[in-house]
Amino acid sequence: MKILMYHWTQDDFPSSRGGGIKVYQKTILQELVKIKDLHLTVLSSGSSDLYDFIDPSIRIKRLPSRTNELERFGIVNSSVWAPACNHFGNPYSINHLKMKEIFFEFVVKHQFDVIHFQHLEGLPAEVLTIKERLPHIKILFSMHDYYALCPQVTFLYKGRDLCNDSQNGKKCLSCLPVEDFRSSLSSKRANWFAFQIIDRVGFNPEGTIGTLIQKFFHQVFIGKTTITPPNPPPDNVLLNWHYIVELMNKHVDSVLPVSKRVQQIALRHGIHSNLLKLLRLGIPEAPRFRQEPPPQGPLIREDGSLTFVYLGYMTIHKGFFFLLDAFEEMPEELSGKINLVVAAKAPNDPFVLNRLMSLQPKLKSLIHYNGYTPDQLDTILGKGSIGLLCQLWEDSGPITAWEMHCRHIPLLTSDLGGASELSGCKSMVYGHGNRSEFIECVRKILEGKVTHEEYWKNSITPMTVAEHCQQLVQYYLSEEKDTL
Repeated sequence: MKILMYHWTQDDFPSSRGGGIKVYQKTILQELVKIKDLHLTVLSSGSSDLYDFIDPSIRIKRLPSRTNELERFGIVNSSVWAPACNHFGNPYSINHLKMKEIFFEFVVKHQFDVIHFQHLEGLPAEVLTIKERLPHIKILFSMHDYYALCPQVTFLYKGRDLCNDSQNGKKCLSCLPVEDFRSSLSSKRANWFAFQIIDRVGFNPEGTIGTLIQKFFHQVFIGKTTITPPNPPPDNVLLNWHYIVELMNKHVDSVLPVSKRVQQIALRHGIHSNLLKLLRLGIPEAPRFRQEPPPQGPLIREDGSLTFVYLGYMTIHKGFFFLLDAFEEMPEELSGKINLVVAAKAPNDPFVLNRLMSLQPKLKSLIHYNGYTPDQLDTILGKGSIGLLCQLWEDSGPITAWEMHCRHIPLLTSDLGGASELSGCKSMVYGHGNRSEFIECVRKILEGKVTHEEYWKNSITPMTVAEHCQQLVQYYLSEEKDTL
């Protein structure tokens, strides 16, 4: 069986771009290559390393692969840039005839049996109509985020406020600035020249030298191109975003949401219920959950203190600034008993880090790790900690939540997204953005009113990567699309 897997960036690209979806794809590919008679090909499109400003033609090229078990290809000079935040409102997000034909030719040539999309960023959505040309092909769509439902991806109006109704796309028109084609193209050109040097010399793209090279070329090229779009843009794509749902309902065999919350949101936005098949992530640390029994007794430590750990990003939608607001507002009778550990890379603006460190006098202790790697997690999390997930958006199934869950670290989480599903413990869930509810949850924990027994009794046992891939293969092999 020949499988084509799509993500806008290659999972072996030496950069953090692509986020958790890239990590997920890399993890499952390492498992899938072990399965006999599965022949895997990986395709990417829209990332900066796939633009050629010497030959601007749109084409597919073979990419180097670090393993013989799979082949890698990239669409060069895609008309749809990725990630989606690079070109909000891209007029070719739904259709681009040349892109579609190149994709179709590639699929026909390689005779794939299954196409597994991690999402559609970097491609025009009408590539899903390959089903009309090749009715036998099976199409799977893993729903990690909401790009297929929301052009802004996160359902955050203007990047701040939760959006539950786009008013048939009218609200999208005033959501974010529609990126100017020339500005976006200049950015792609700058990145392309930068990576010609970075890749050939072998610099780390996120290291000091790699970062300086990228900054230099951005200063050279941004705003200085006169290139115009190759075709007149179609009708406003933002008003027609719902068409992507129509394409999915018509052509996709299975939509695989990573949490119940994602499944509910997809259903609410029109994805047919018979297509939706919940498939939670496979977690490398899952065996730890089964091998180690959960702690017992109150969540509070014997000395009356708590250790809260925040992992991830210092961003608004992840709730970092909500966290700062809540701790600034929290009475010192509570905050003075709290050890706070923050493992997140500080932004360039020193004000953010200064604001975090200004909490130190009212806390029992404060530790900041400027980012982290997976092998540091056990040290950062320690024993007897509680994870903080303060998300202000419908974060599908945060990998950081699973990493802590597998270590039997309880989570205090907002009511958005899939994180609260891991335990189902209502005492550890507060209304998103509600500082009073958050502080009241902390108070109850400090008073010993929340126990490990209560927290873990209905918790989800995480799937191993092997178990996840076994289910995935069953979807690859299933014969028929379910009907309504």
